[in-house]
Amino acid sequence: MIDRISLWVLCLGAFAIPLVYLRDTHDEFVLPKLLFAHVLLVLLLALHTARWAAGGVLAVRRTPLDLPILAFLASALVATIFSVNRNVAIFGTYIRYEGLLTLATYAGLFWLAAQTAWRSDRAQILMRSLLIGAYVVSVIAVVQWVIADVATTVPTEASGFGYAGFPRASATLSNPTMLGAFLAMLLPVGVAELLEGRALTHRILAANVVFMMALALALSFARSAWLGAIAGLVIAIAAPQRTPLRERLALCGAGLVLVLAVLAGAALAGGRLSLIPSLLNRLVSIETNLTSATPSTGSIRIRTWEGTIPLIASRPIEGYGPDTFGMVYPRFRTGDWTPGFVTDKAHSEPLQIGATQGVLGVASYLWILGASGLAFWRGRRNLGAAGAVGGVVAYQVWALTNFSWLPAAVPYWLFLAAAVGIWKGELPATTFRRVPRPVGAVPAAIMGLALLGLAAANTASEWSADAHYAAALAAEARGDLSGARTNLAQARVLAPEQAWYATEAGRLALRSKEPGQARWVAAEEAYSAAARLGTYYSAVYYNLALSDLQLNRRAEAIAALHRALDLSPGDPATLALLRQVSGA
Repeated sequence: MIDRISLWVLCLGAFAIPLVYLRDTHDEFVLPKLLFAHVLLVLLLALHTARWAAGGVLAVRRTPLDLPILAFLASALVATIFSVNRNVAIFGTYIRYEGLLTLATYAGLFWLAAQTAWRSDRAQILMRSLLIGAYVVSVIAVVQWVIADVATTVPTEASGFGYAGFPRASATLSNPTMLGAFLAMLLPVGVAELLEGRALTHRILAANVVFMMALALALSFARSAWLGAIAGLVIAIAAPQRTPLRERLALCGAGLVLVLAVLAGAALAGGRLSLIPSLLNRLVSIETNLTSATPSTGSIRIRTWEGTIPLIASRPIEGYGPDTFGMVYPRFRTGDWTPGFVTDKAHSEPLQIGATQGVLGVASYLWILGASGLAFWRGRRNLGAAGAVGGVVAYQVWALTNFSWLPAAVPYWLFLAAAVGIWKGELPATTFRRVPRPVGAVPAAIMGLALLGLAAANTASEWSADAHYAAALAAEARGDLSGARTNLAQARVLAPEQAWYATEAGRLALRSKEPGQARWVAAEEAYSAAARLGTYYSAVYYNLALSDLQLNRRAEAIAALHRALDLSPGDPATLALLRQVSGA
């Protein structure tokens, strides 16, 4: 009974995670998914504990990725210990949250999913739950795109949310690139379901899912995801299957023609005949984008990588700590390639890991990929194996020019657990010891309840903190600065690890009309807290210097200005103030 409940909880969680969204928080997409992942992790752990208590025996299913993932976590722990800022390394930065705790959450979800979906039939159920979630996300993305195309005017220049006058679908994944990564990962699975299905009903359902996912993927205009999907589909189609290769190619060709026909029909009906050419231009622009002399997403990535290599070389063993890239990269950048924007990621997962976790992290990352490939090869003829390996390849190709982030990363680790179960057929078990039921049940029940209570408290605290931050911004927009400061103070109490809330408190303090030095005292306290907690915004240190000067803290102001220049080298305003303060 508990085993069945665990499977249902896992599958419902896998289905829901890309759809989780909250309107009353400032971070409406990423934080809710993080909190949901924490709850799912603890629920699965509690059920696993309950199963042990009820059965009187502790059985652990072994996967080929256990040791590589433990090595990856160990490298992250070492990097955290020696990090330039442990708070950031543990909790991550606001919106990103890619600290040690999140990495441990990914690993924990993988392990518990493997314990639950330990047999191929159970792994198939988990994989199809992810696929159904992708279908629902795709429907939302297409509807969203149609509404946005009709109701809004999108600039013709390329941006994160528009291209050539067309909107880019993002659905509930926070941005189009994350939507693209998620769909590219699951598209090969859908195609494999279509190719491997024997019943006509099965193939019709699979064709519907594949069509909708391909349509939403196209409307994301996410080139890296397109490349990943192409690579994944080639692998999935070429891998050994029961369906003859000629039939596979014919079905995929027919599907591609259908998607293009629907896109053409939609463009014709909406009077937007440039949609198909725009999609094709987006695809073929990959090469010119990389070699362009003018700033573009591709050329900026290359420039970022040029600065990342010496960054890695400066601390090659342990790295600088998870999610700290933005705090150290400015010292190594070759130019200000994104004026007005902060580069907080290397935009290449291997390089990002090298910068934050050193060569130990990169080696364990490659070990995970190698072990995954070997597991597939040994189970390559299993039902669903081709789609699973195609999805892993699609995600990893996408990650070469992007970085791990919650909206796509949580589904990926659940996907990887399902893939391992499919490749292995049945995961072997190790039984550690038998515990008498009356003795084992009570502490297990207490542990499970304690874990659930802790997860509930943490979720409520983090959610409430961001809700207070959203309320603070709303109050500020109404001109109620007192209400805004009160809400922001509450957010800082509920989430004391968040530097961003402290930064915003400093900004509001500078806007206040309190007499004397009261506002400067409040601003100095808030900006000092933000600096201590960890930030990659040079404005924090610049405003901290201004506050210190008003409080006659000249030495502290000079130190803050030097740190501001570390994060924004050559900034004219910072240099001018530093010359003025130091008398140079």
